[in-house]
This record gives sequence, C-alpha cells and structure tokens, in this order.
Amino acid sequence: MSTPTAGRQAVLFILVTILIDTIGFGIIIPVWPHLMMDITRLPLGEAANRYFTLSVGDALVAQVPALLLSVAAAILVTRTSEDRRLDRQLTAQFAASSAWWPAAAILGALALVPAMPAAVLLPAAGMAGLLAWRLGRPDPRAAAVLLKPPAADEARLGWEELGESAPVTLEIGYGLIPLVDEAAGAPLMGRITGVRRQLSRELGFLLPMVRVRDELALAPHQYRIALSGEWLGGGEAFVHDLLALEAEAVSEAVPGREVRDPAFGLPARWIDPQLEGKAIASGYTVVDPSTVVATHLHKLLKSHSVGLFGLDEAQALIDRLSERQPQLASQLAAKSVPLPAVTRVLQGLLEEGVPLRDFGRIAEAIVHALPRQGDPAEFLEAVRGELGGLVTAAVGGPDTVLKLVAFAPELEALLVAAVRATPGAPFPFEPALGARIVEEVRAAVADLLAAGEPVAVVSQPGPRRPLWRLLRSAGLSLPVIGFGELPDTRAIEVLAVIGNGTAALPEPQVEQG
Repeated sequence: MSTPTAGRQAVLFILVTILIDTIGFGIIIPVWPHLMMDITRLPLGEAANRYFTLSVGDALVAQVPALLLSVAAAILVTRTSEDRRLDRQLTAQFAASSAWWPAAAILGALALVPAMPAAVLLPAAGMAGLLAWRLGRPDPRAAAVLLKPPAADEARLGWEELGESAPVTLEIGYGLIPLVDEAAGAPLMGRITGVRRQLSRELGFLLPMVRVRDELALAPHQYRIALSGEWLGGGEAFVHDLLALEAEAVSEAVPGREVRDPAFGLPARWIDPQLEGKAIASGYTVVDPSTVVATHLHKLLKSHSVGLFGLDEAQALIDRLSERQPQLASQLAAKSVPLPAVTRVLQGLLEEGVPLRDFGRIAEAIVHALPRQGDPAEFLEAVRGELGGLVTAAVGGPDTVLKLVAFAPELEALLVAAVRATPGAPFPFEPALGARIVEEVRAAVADLLAAGEPVAVVSQPGPRRPLWRLLRSAGLSLPVIGFGELPDTRAIEVLAVIGNGTAALPEPQVEQG
C-alpha cells in the first residue's frame, strides 16, 4: 500500500520532467539556432550546422573519460594471478609486439575511411608498426644470458627434475600440434582415450597413460610412437587433409599424395577435404588424420601389449580377483606362487595373443599347473593346456571350424629332437630346417590370410613356442597351439600337413659336450 509521501514524490518527479522537457524542447532547441545566428552573425543554416557540430563534438569528448574508465576496469578485471605488481604487468603487456600490430592495422584502416584525418592516423599507424617491429626483434642480451654458465646453485640436479617417464610416448612434429590443441577440440586426445579404453577391455588389464609431446627434431607432419624408450613405429599425417584408403577396388582415382597407410601398409593417398564425397563414391575409405594416428597407435600397442604388462599390473589383477572370487584368490595365495612367476605366465599368454579378460579362469589354471612351476616354459605350457578353449578363442568363434596346419610325424620328431638337444634355446632348429618350415607354412596359409580367415598351426607342446617364434620372425603372425589345447567342442579341419617330403629335411645337429 502506497504512502502519501511516495505519492507526493511521484507527482514532483512528473512535474520536474515536464519542466525539463518544456525548457529543453520548447525553448532552448527552437531559440538556440537564432541566438547563435545573432551572436555569430551567420545565416540560420550555417549557425545550425555549427551548433550541431559543437554538440556532437562535445558528446564525443565527454566519452573519453568513460573510455579510459572502461579500459582501466577491464585491466583490473582481467588481471592474472601472477605475483607481479599491476604496473609491471601493464609494462609487460604494452611491451608485447602482438599488442601493437593490431593497433597499427586498425589505425591504418581508419586512415582509409573518407573524411577521417589521414594526416594524423597514417603517422600514428606507422609509429605503432615500427614499435611492434622493434619489440618483436630478439634481444641479444637475452641470448647472452642463455649462454652464460649456470651458477653453482643452478648447476645442481635432483631426481625430482627428471620427472616421471611414461611407458608409452607419442611424439609429434609442430605441424600436428592442432590435433592436440584444446582450442581446436584436441581430436587426437579423445581418440587416444578411446584406444586405451578399447584395448583395456580387449586385453583384460588397464593400459597406462599415453604421453603426447612435440618434438622439434621431427619433420612438421611426422610422428613416432615409443614404448619404454624403444621406438615402435611412426608415420606422417596432414592436419588439413584426409586419408583415402584403397581397401577395395576403386572405380575412379582421386587426386592426392600417394602414400602407404602407416598402420596396415595399404595403398592410400592424402586428399583435399572437398574431395571426400567423390572419394567415398569411388570406393575409398576416408579417415581424418587423428584417426590415422590413433589406428597406428592401437595396432602397435596391441602387438606389443606384453611390454605394457608388469608386476604392478599382475598384482592389480590378483587384487581384483580377491574381491570377486576370494576363494580362488586364497588358493593362489596359499600355494605361495611367486608374483614374478605369475607375471611371466601372463606375459607369455599376452605375447601369443591370449587376452587376460577371464583372469579367474587363468588363475585357476595356474593353481592346477603349480606342480610344474620349476621350468618357466613347462609352467606356461601346462597353464595353456588347462585353459583349452580360451587359447583357441582368437582363431574364430566357438561355432566355426578350426582350420589348422599340422606337421608330418617324421618332421614332428625332428622338431622335438631339436628342442631336446638345445633346451631353453629360443631358436633350436637348424637354419635350413627353419627356412623350409616357414616356406611351406607360408604357402599353405597364403590364400586364407589374403581372404582374412583365421588359421592356426598345431604341434607338440615341446616345439610349440619355438615354432611360434620362428614364424613370427618371418612375418607370419599365426597362433601356434598345442594338441592339448584343442577344444573338444569345435570341429577341426586340417588344411595342410607340412613335411611330407621328410627325406629332404636335414637332421638336427647335437653338440657334443
């Protein structure tokens, strides 16, 4: 409810407003031009023009203090949290060449506007540009300071200055920095997180962080991937282009730089983004540069996953097992299985493509295989025999036919004898025998590998792992499984038998001690 005092104030406000409007619009505005004409003895039009010019000028001049106050308020609001005084921060900002180049450009642009005082603006623009150029020049005194030897205190080094080394490192040239720039969305960082998440689910353990850093020694568009200081691979990527992969036959070639896909070696070409639709219509598979780098990283980390798994990861799996299957974890602890022995077994499984997702089953197999723990190789083979179908799961699904390449009995006997002659040797076979095996296995599986169908090699447990090493060294990424690992529930098809012509095979040489 309003009071009498408020009502009187409202009426007073209305009366004052009417009085101001009457004086301003009724007296001053109509009379002032005639007054100016009488004072200056000018015609009415020229007197009115001079009046309006002075009015506009007065309004502009009155805005100068407001502009200065706004600039001062903006400086105070946007002041950083550094431990420097305001005057030093202002000095540093005005001493930056990046602040004077825009000022010179704006003054020069204003000088080109008609009716603007070009005689004043052009010299001001030149002075601002000269000042920006002088401030942007390198200071020779700073270079001399860098060349000075460090003081006694600065020459001391501590372990804390070395930092923590990341197991996986991705180094990029300066041309690829936009892929990790947060202002541009950092598309590569999101891809790397996706790669870690996917591989962690596939392999069964948490992959470590990937450290990304720029390296000036690299070419602008080059990158390389390292694992524990060992370079695994690298390639090139172009930020402003797309990679068109020739995965299948294309109907029409698209112009671009012809290269090889760094991950799989497929023929490809870097094309302009405007040609993406045409490339897809021609049969190309088009991917962006962040996908190219992430795919290469995924392939290298998966093939070298054993280098990412150590004692800490093994202990983490055991800790999670104690939460989900406490009885099994207690049995594993009661048997006093050394952690390094468990780690070696898990690394052996990872090295041959057996994931650790079902660690409970693997732990149970380790408990059952403990009587053969003395020899690491026999311990691993015993664990693989207990796993059975988990080992062959990578060679097709449970409802598919397991396609195998076997060895003739005579050749199998030669392989077993070679392993017994040199126990523990990674390559116990004679070079001629190994070359013959690789040649025949390659010929037997060439068509299946070209069609992308899974195939495996089967042998006795003794020479199984040396055979796997032999084929891997020759570039054949084939799983080699033992007879005891074959599941009873899957159909088996033997595609070829290696070594039917055993008469030409050399006998293994046994060293006489």
